Amino acid sequence: MFHLSPWRTGLATVTLLLAPALSACSSHRPPLYYWKGYQDQVYNTLSQKADPATGIAVLERGIAQAQSKNRIPAPGYYAELGYLYAQIGRANQARDAFEKEKSLFPESTPYMDRLLHTMTGESAAPAPTAPAPSSSSNPAARS
Repeated sequence: MFHLSPWRTGLATVTLLLAPALSACSSHRPPLYYWKGYQDQVYNTLSQKADPATGIAVLERGIAQAQSKNRIPAPGYYAELGYLYAQIGRANQARDAFEKEKSLFPESTPYMDRLLHTMTGESAAPAPTAPAPSSSSNPAARS
């Protein structure tokens, strides 16, 4: 017959009693960003299962829902919307969407700027490059 020591029995009892109490103390946090409709729409766009107008309607509805819940649309949400606007020739709305993406997610600025330059027909700004090492700091150059 299996027998637990009193110490293990007490530990098991405390664990069983505290587990529900501790889990009740944790609060449920909503996701950081609002994703509804975004992932499916990106899939449909890439697999050409939906036309741009349908995608725009889905994303605009998702943005309205996010705003009504005081949530931020996921990274890329406005970029995808801008891309769809650009596909059907709504350049001003595309520009606004790209600017909104930049304001919400500053790390997207280089990519959004490149899309804006491409959309306006200007040549894209060159990507920043690292400075070349000077010959004084290169031991091989001294010989």
